[in-house]
Amino acid sequence: MNKNLLFKGFSLGTVAGVLYGLAGIVFNQVTGAFAFEMSITSLLGTFAVGGAIFGVIAGCFMSVTDNLFLKERPVSRAVIISVGFWLALRFGAASLTMHDSHRYHPVYEQSLQGLVLAVILGLILGLLWKTKVSEDIFG
Repeated sequence: MNKNLLFKGFSLGTVAGVLYGLAGIVFNQVTGAFAFEMSITSLLGTFAVGGAIFGVIAGCFMSVTDNLFLKERPVSRAVIISVGFWLALRFGAASLTMHDSHRYHPVYEQSLQGLVLAVILGLILGLLWKTKVSEDIFG
């Protein structure tokens, strides 16, 4: 795999993830799926870092799968990757719930919100991936 392509995935994943984190704050303010426990300043940093981590993982998977499927449709590929990663995390949460249902309990509103935000991350990453600017920078 091309190092430049991996750098593209890492860089665009970070940018998309930070935007995704900020969208998560806005989306939660609108839906009210869960109550925030910190100030908005703390939330900005937490959601930006968490979103960047999720975005880097999705972006690096975009780089790895560049020649495997949907090369000409990066938005679709990014949505599939981010939703797939979210489903893997959700499956892990479900297994914790089965293991100890008193300690870990599902909150369906948060699960639905997470799924919608995973789609949003995929859309942001896919749109960044196919822009002319990213092609000029990363080749």
